[in-house]
Amino acid sequence: MKLRQLYVVLMVSVLGACPDTGQGSFEPEGPGGSSGVICPRNSTLAADNNCYCDTGYTLSEDGTMCVLNGDQVGLSCTYSGDASENPSNKCPTGLACFIVTRDGAYGSGLSKPFWEDQFTHYHESGVDEGFCTFMGTWNAPPSCPSGTVLKLFEPDVAACVRTCETSVQCPRSDDVCDIRFLDVQDFQTGAAIPHCVRPCELDIPDCVRTAVLQRGDLNNAIAMHVWADDITGASVCNATTGLCSDNPGPGEGGLGERCFSASDCIEGTSCWQGPLLGLAEGQPGFCGGVCKPNSQQPESGCPAGHVCQAGFTFGHGDPLDANTQDTNGFLTAGAGGTYGEAGGFCFIRCTDAVGCGTDPDIQCGQAETAVFAQPWNSVSMCLQSSLRAGD
Repeated sequence: MKLRQLYVVLMVSVLGACPDTGQGSFEPEGPGGSSGVICPRNSTLAADNNCYCDTGYTLSEDGTMCVLNGDQVGLSCTYSGDASENPSNKCPTGLACFIVTRDGAYGSGLSKPFWEDQFTHYHESGVDEGFCTFMGTWNAPPSCPSGTVLKLFEPDVAACVRTCETSVQCPRSDDVCDIRFLDVQDFQTGAAIPHCVRPCELDIPDCVRTAVLQRGDLNNAIAMHVWADDITGASVCNATTGLCSDNPGPGEGGLGERCFSASDCIEGTSCWQGPLLGLAEGQPGFCGGVCKPNSQQPESGCPAGHVCQAGFTFGHGDPLDANTQDTNGFLTAGAGGTYGEAGGFCFIRCTDAVGCGTDPDIQCGQAETAVFAQPWNSVSMCLQSSLRAGD
């Protein structure tokens, strides 16, 4: 079974119904329709007694009504570093620019852009490029036109995402047609629908699919979840095509050992690549098996002889009420409606250099908290120099 072809039925809408297409019944223009001309909804009767679609709408294929103009969703909008330069002003009337600028001036209201922004292009010229779309909130979502699907983002953002069958259908020429969100789906079948996104560059986060889910087992709490298979190495980035695909591995790299791709690591582990850790170009990352950190029981969730070190959650933080859910990182979702938590990685426990293998860069020591962005678990571990304190 191809993992990236799984059709997963997920609860993606907390709105109680499928999104309104924006198509309406006929209504007379003006009191009494004195002109005798009946215009469809979202259109206006002009002085020449002809009906013209309102801004942002277009005539339906059968010519009977005005519908939202889906062709405008996905158009480019840019930001060049001037905070007074609102990129939404570059979109057609009624649309906003979905963008997360590198200087933080505009973020589209996202609280977890590391995981959920699969759209913004960061060009070497310094220009950031988003896409124009209809936006709203979870309780007041936009009507998404044909060719787009409603997508929810944390903490309270709803936007129309452009769907596709091939990359050439994406309005932005640099985009690819891929599946990055499992809740961009057919509302009847639950099948994930490919959508226009920026090309992947790394296995994580680009090829870790996510979905905003409502948890009936947690008092109907709503939060972003990462797909369990992807965060444990099932999906890799093909940097040549910009598309995510099944991991062709597994490799031979064990927990904590160096890697350049998840295909270098043993089954069930992912590669946290060098660029993701802020390392210099060409530096390796490490093979990580996810675990749920527990400061009182550092060995919890790891194989015998290993311990769990918290870190590398990149803004995921505490996604649910801490009084309800004790988690320090990711919420995960898997096939069959299974859920889990993770926010750390397993490394070999050690007491001296013996037992850390033959790689001279991997030695026994304590975690460099500035790299992990979490407290050290107080246990010595086999770590490469980039992750080890004092190196």
